[in-house]
Amino acid sequence: MHKLTKSDNVNSSNKELSENDFELDESETMIKSLIDEGYLDFLNHRWGYETTLKISKYIKANLQGIKPESNLGALDVYQESELELKCQLIKSRILRNEGNIQQSLVLAEEVANKAYNRYLEYRSSKDQFGISQHKFLQLNAILFSAQAHYQLGRYKESLNCIGTGNLLVSKFSQDEKALASPILIELSNTRGRINEKRGDINKALSCYQKSLERANKLSDYKIKNYYYLAQCYEEIGKVLFKKNELKMCIEFYQRALEYYLALGNKFEQSSIYFMLIRAFLSKSDIIRAEHILQDLETITQNTRNPIMLIRLRLANALIFSEKPRLRDKAEAEKILSKIEKENIEDHEISLLVRLKLTQLLLQEYKALGEEIVYKEVQDLIKKMRKQTPISIEGLILQSKFSLIEGDLEDANAYLNQALRITKEKGLNLYQTMVTMEKEELTNQMKQLKTVYLQNLPVLNRIEETQVFDYLKEVQKLVSSDFSLK
Repeated sequence: MHKLTKSDNVNSSNKELSENDFELDESETMIKSLIDEGYLDFLNHRWGYETTLKISKYIKANLQGIKPESNLGALDVYQESELELKCQLIKSRILRNEGNIQQSLVLAEEVANKAYNRYLEYRSSKDQFGISQHKFLQLNAILFSAQAHYQLGRYKESLNCIGTGNLLVSKFSQDEKALASPILIELSNTRGRINEKRGDINKALSCYQKSLERANKLSDYKIKNYYYLAQCYEEIGKVLFKKNELKMCIEFYQRALEYYLALGNKFEQSSIYFMLIRAFLSKSDIIRAEHILQDLETITQNTRNPIMLIRLRLANALIFSEKPRLRDKAEAEKILSKIEKENIEDHEISLLVRLKLTQLLLQEYKALGEEIVYKEVQDLIKKMRKQTPISIEGLILQSKFSLIEGDLEDANAYLNQALRITKEKGLNLYQTMVTMEKEELTNQMKQLKTVYLQNLPVLNRIEETQVFDYLKEVQKLVSSDFSLK
């Protein structure tokens, strides 16, 4: 097997990898997932063919409890330090794409610190090759940390990581900056997602368009660009979905899908299929959504990746929920209830599941009037309000339900808490929403204090507070990027 040398380019290889190159055993699920769930593409694009082979052998040895030297043969100092850290980065990637975001973050931050310390060691010895390699490792780890912080709802921490990454790149040589383009694309996309979450749609689009320009130039540096072009089209599609520009949204998703299909990247294909299903359901096109569900089912067969499986289950639930028959809605409720009880770290997944489940339970209560169902709704809203990070959507819902119960003081207190959080985190769109809710509450204060409203049946009070309209609209704001690129 080829021994890595200082002349190996970590990004420029165009050689394709196959499963045979990895000499896989079926029991080695971590290595298998590199191929089946799209990690292989990521590795090959980021670090090149020979390094990817070395990493696979290194992880394989790690899993078998064998010292890497006995599996790989003699390693020089560059290989040993690089492969150790790259192995840890891949484990961080796998953890995140399996939903273990906190563990992924801890590992990525460890790699960033180790890479920086080794970079300092090489700098003191004036070893330019060692300096360059460990700068790239540090930058990769910073990117992973930024993405993990975003998924945990820690937008300030994520932006700090992005700023650190951009500062690091500013000190690169021109050649290094060119090779860092893929990482810069992902940093820019992560910033775009934060802007999107904060309601700054135009800023988000600007980030994605900048990334798309970079992605189109990657071929100039002999770097494959399908993976990054797909990312950019996907992100722009998500913005268009939130703007309710569904025709254009679907077109961008389909362009992203073409690239992911060409790459054979099943993990990302499942993401696009899920988002296309949401888009067609928003157009009330259940037939097209069901056709796409078949594609999602096909690529999810035999997978062990929990995120892909959740996408499939959630897609089924969303389709069932839009059908007119009560038994279909009951099936959707059953699926969502099971997902909701699972320990899901991804803020967006748990939020979408709880919002949709709240909507279905309220529809059931409206149809049957059973108090036990109303109690389930109250418990679910409390979970949303208490989840980490605190859900603004949950606080607004809690305020509405305090209003339903006739507790105007609590209703106002929850909105004040929500308003404070939106200001602290710079969530402009949600700040506007909360402000409008407060104004509505103030305008109706006298009317709401009347015995008339307090004596209304609960169902009438739910209609008065426009809970159903709110649930329908707020679900559009929840992202579909369950596990980032």
